[in-house]
Amino acid sequence: MASNQLSETGEILKRAKAIDHVPVVTTFVIRNYCNRILTNGLVIPESGRVADHPPSVIAEGATGYMIAHKTKSSVYGSAGILCYNISGDKIMAIRWEVRYPSHYNTLAAGILHKRSRPNPKNSKLKYKLFREMNIRSSNSTFVKKEYNHTCEAMYYPGDGVVVEASMGMTRRPLIEIAVYPRKVEHLADNWKSKISQAHLDSNSLRAQKAAGYDDDA
Repeated sequence: MASNQLSETGEILKRAKAIDHVPVVTTFVIRNYCNRILTNGLVIPESGRVADHPPSVIAEGATGYMIAHKTKSSVYGSAGILCYNISGDKIMAIRWEVRYPSHYNTLAAGILHKRSRPNPKNSKLKYKLFREMNIRSSNSTFVKKEYNHTCEAMYYPGDGVVVEASMGMTRRPLIEIAVYPRKVEHLADNWKSKISQAHLDSNSLRAQKAAGYDDDA
């Protein structure tokens, strides 16, 4: 990771640590390894609030950050959905949940059609994706995992990219999200000398197995 990104990550972790008036704080690091821009960043909290909002755009090879936490009035801790447009009519959707007082961390990650994107002004669209990613198990649309006994990453294949996501097991977890291309020529310029095609192939294979199908996009 570039030194300036290490510095930025350290700063966001310090800010999260300083939020000590609530028991649940969730910190997000979103890395874009592609030579495409992640656009229209949107976060909708389902429980709790967002202290540091994610950037609306994450440039090629850049990193974005977000902090969300429980409020005194929120019942379930910290939960919500984070979305970015990744290309054309496709969006990346991440749903997180850190329950309180019970200890239950879950994360779901997928690439959906743009029409599935939640709309804060339309309650029907706003909560449709919440319900789907909360109630349903992993399927061809997204992968889902409980993070109570493992920190192992999960992978999902999409439109020429792979989404990798992982989550800590504590009530103050770090959620790391990475968007990789399938081909080394589609890496952002600042990552082309640091990431091999073998690494990208490994991510793609794990993503296809996680989704339960072969995706040659």
